[in-house]
Amino acid sequence: FQRFDALRLASLPVTVVNTGNRPTDAQVTVTGIPVRPEPASSKGFTISRTVYTVDGTETDIASVEQNQRFVVAITVSADSIGSGQYLVVDPLPAGFEIENPNLAASGDVSQYPWLSTDYPDHTEARTDSFVAAFTRYDYSDRTFTVAYSVRAVSPGTFVQAGATVEDMYRPERRANTDPGSVEILVPGATPTPRVTPAPVPIPTPAPGQRRR
Repeated sequence: FQRFDALRLASLPVTVVNTGNRPTDAQVTVTGIPVRPEPASSKGFTISRTVYTVDGTETDIASVEQNQRFVVAITVSADSIGSGQYLVVDPLPAGFEIENPNLAASGDVSQYPWLSTDYPDHTEARTDSFVAAFTRYDYSDRTFTVAYSVRAVSPGTFVQAGATVEDMYRPERRANTDPGSVEILVPGATPTPRVTPAPVPIPTPAPGQRRR
């Protein structure tokens, strides 16, 4: 096992050689922070995130007022029928707090007669994300929905990362929604005009180097 940081890889390429007399497997794992937010993708799944007011009206949370409450519904559809264990993760924008991570199991869904959800095996209300685990079988519906409720608590402008779904044992099967941003306002305040940020340049490798 060897670990190389970005400075090491930028200064000198790494060569891996099998000095034995039998074939061997090699695995490379890359970690880091994306230069740009990852755009929506679909590989074996489709996923959507819809936000509603508590009366069931679909809404956009790009600009909301402090103490407003919302219901977030994540809907996943598998491209093909089959069994699997799926993990749904919806990163929570800073400034929001999860009030109820499992509306279906808690019985609170009765407060929202317009909402239809499925029953996950497990849910977690983390400080930075909502997590739900599903086990699906050959006879299960391809599409399933999970929902949770949130409240806007802290004024400011925050990044909203994309929601993701992944097959826990076949990670090549995954999907994510587009990222965005949200602004939480003190009641009565005027929303800040939106400015599209300039694209971040990607460094070009020096002659003789390969981008990794």
